[in-house]
Amino acid sequence: MLTYSSLSAALAAERERAIRERARTAWERRQRGELRIRAAADADTAALVRLARLDSSRPLTGTVLVAEDAGVLVAALSVEDGATVADPFRATAPIVAMLRLRADQERAGRPRRRRRRRRPRLAFRTG
Repeated sequence: MLTYSSLSAALAAERERAIRERARTAWERRQRGELRIRAAADADTAALVRLARLDSSRPLTGTVLVAEDAGVLVAALSVEDGATVADPFRATAPIVAMLRLRADQERAGRPRRRRRRRRPRLAFRTG
């Protein structure tokens, strides 16, 4: 006899197998050209807001990299602060890892800004 807990465990195990299989094929999709990583454009604003709502996060700001799977945005990463949003209904962990690698490459290519050392101001008091 099938109990509720055994049915629940079987469904969870099946769901996990399906997620692992989709995650395993993420790199293969990238190699075939189905998965694109690119800089976000103004036209992506609505899709980024939708993605942030799905992820229960705030929309990303600054320079944003997006991952497109078969023409649909599935993940995005802010280059400046490393914040991410991703579709929670897809296996996006490998995709987010690829976005992080690409962001690291972008940061390495930029010249570093020199921080100016602040000197304390001297206040002269009279009196």
